[in-house]
Amino acid sequence: MPENGDRLVLNKLQQVQQEVHLVAASLHAGEAAGGIKRMGGVVEGLQDLIGLLAGILVAEGEIDKFNRMLQEILQAWENTDYVQMADLLHYELIPQLEQWERQVN
Repeated sequence: MPENGDRLVLNKLQQVQQEVHLVAASLHAGEAAGGIKRMGGVVEGLQDLIGLLAGILVAEGEIDKFNRMLQEILQAWENTDYVQMADLLHYELIPQLEQWERQVN
């Protein structure tokens, strides 16, 4: 059973995953306004996660990889390429969050 700190991380990971799924689904469905509106929650949740997972990210050497992924998502957002953004969220970010969940669990 995870310790209290791990439980906090797991809860935050699950919240962010759920929010990312909702954003990606909205964007894939052509509902860009709804997806973009929810991105604020995703960004905030990711910021919280970075703080909670700092030790794991440093130990695994994943900070650069994660930063590159976020840059790609930001680039798609800036280019209003919401299909690419949804794909990156769905096929890159969600699997990364799931991997971190397995590491914490």
